[in-house]
Amino acid sequence: MSVAVIGDLIIDEYLYGESNRLSPEAPVPVIEYTHKKFLPGGAGNVAQNLKKLRVKTDLFAILDKSWLDEIIVGNTHLNLQNVLPSNGLKSHKTRIYTNGHYYARIDHDLKYDNQKLFNLILKTDFSKYSCVIISDYAKGTLGDKLNHIIYHIKKTNNKIIVDPKNNLSKYSDCWLLKPNLKEFEQTVGKCNNNLDIIEKGRAVLESVNAEYLLVTLGNKGMILISKDKFKFKKAIAKEVFDVTGAGDTVTASIAYGIDKKYNVSDAVELANQGASAVVTKKGTSSVSQKDLGIIKTVFTNGVFDLLHSGHVDYLKKSKKLGDKLIVGLNSDESVKRIKGDDRPVVNQEDRKKMLLALDFVDEVIIFEENTPLDLINKIKPDIITKGGDYKKENVVGHDIVKKTVIIPLLDGHSTTKIIEKVKNAA
Repeated sequence: MSVAVIGDLIIDEYLYGESNRLSPEAPVPVIEYTHKKFLPGGAGNVAQNLKKLRVKTDLFAILDKSWLDEIIVGNTHLNLQNVLPSNGLKSHKTRIYTNGHYYARIDHDLKYDNQKLFNLILKTDFSKYSCVIISDYAKGTLGDKLNHIIYHIKKTNNKIIVDPKNNLSKYSDCWLLKPNLKEFEQTVGKCNNNLDIIEKGRAVLESVNAEYLLVTLGNKGMILISKDKFKFKKAIAKEVFDVTGAGDTVTASIAYGIDKKYNVSDAVELANQGASAVVTKKGTSSVSQKDLGIIKTVFTNGVFDLLHSGHVDYLKKSKKLGDKLIVGLNSDESVKRIKGDDRPVVNQEDRKKMLLALDFVDEVIIFEENTPLDLINKIKPDIITKGGDYKKENVVGHDIVKKTVIIPLLDGHSTTKIIEKVKNAA
C-alpha cells in the first residue's frame, strides 16, 4: 500500500566552514565558508525516511516550489503533487557547523495560509493508505484545521499516527500519539519515573480517545502505553553524534511497520532500531531497511564437493541479490543417496569450512534430507538462487519465497568433470 504524511515541511539548510581565528570586531570565531546543503525537515524528513525505506508516500504540505529541486532529488517513491506552493519561504532552519561542531542555528518562520491545503485534504480519500502521519511542528500548516483534518481522515482510515507539538489534548481520536518526554511533560507535568509516565499516559489516552501512546525518552528508550498494557523498549546503546530528526525517523519507522502489517509492538521495535541508527549520523538523516534490522536473505543449496571458480562466481552473484547469503549444504549421507557411494569426495565439515572461508557466504547449514524444503520453510528466505539450466518452477521452494533467480554457471567448470579428469590422469 502507501502512507500519507501531512504537516509542516521545513527547509533544513546546513552551512559548513572552518575557523582558526577570532574576529577583531568581537570575541567570536571567524568562519571560512566551505560548502552548504539543503535537506527536507519536519514532515519532509518523515517522508524522506519513508522513501529510503522504499514505501510509496504522498506528502501533503506547503512550500515554495522553487525549493523542491533543492531538497528532494531523484525520488521515485515520494509523490509531491500534494505539496502546494506558498507565497515565498515559510519555515527555514539554518544550522552552522564549524570544524565539525554544531555552532549555531538561525530560524526563519512565517505563518502559512493553509486553506488550499485543507481543501485538498477534504477532497482526498484516505482509505487507500495503510496509515496517515500527522507531523505537527506548529508552523501553521495544520493550525486551526487540525481537528477537522483528523475527523475527515478518521472517517476512512483508523490508523492516524501523530507526532505532536506541545498540548497533547489537541490530537483527539488519533490511533497512536508519539510525544517526546518534554512534550509529554508540558501536558501532564513532571514525571519522576516510568510508572509515573505510564499512569499519566493512560490518563492522556482516555482524554484524547487514542489507542496507543508512545513516549520517547531519548537515550533511555521509549514506552508504549495502551489502556491495559505497557511495554518499555530500552535504547540500543550507540555513540550519539546528532539527534536532529530522530523523532521523524521514529514516526516513519512505525508507519513502515504498519504498512508491512507488523503489530504495533513490533513496529515500535523497528522505531527503536531506527532511532539508534539515525543518532549516529550527521545532520538531518534518514534510515534504511538495514538500519531497522530488516535484511534481505538469499538462500541457495548444493553439494559443493570440490569447491571451484564456478561455485565462487555463482555464490558471489547470489550474495549481490541481498544482504545475507545462507547456503544449504547436503550432508554426506544425502549426497550418497543422490550421487552414489563414491561421493562426496570431501566430507561435510570440510565442505562447510571451505564455504565459510568465502567472505560473501554468511552462514552454512547442513541438511540431511534429499531436498532443502524443510530448511527453506524454517529460515523463510526472501530469495532463492539456483545455478545452471533450471526453470524457476522446478526449483524447490520457489512457491514459498518472494523471488527465485536462476544464475548461469561458468562454462567448463564442474565438479564431475574435475573428478573425471583426475581419474583419467590416474
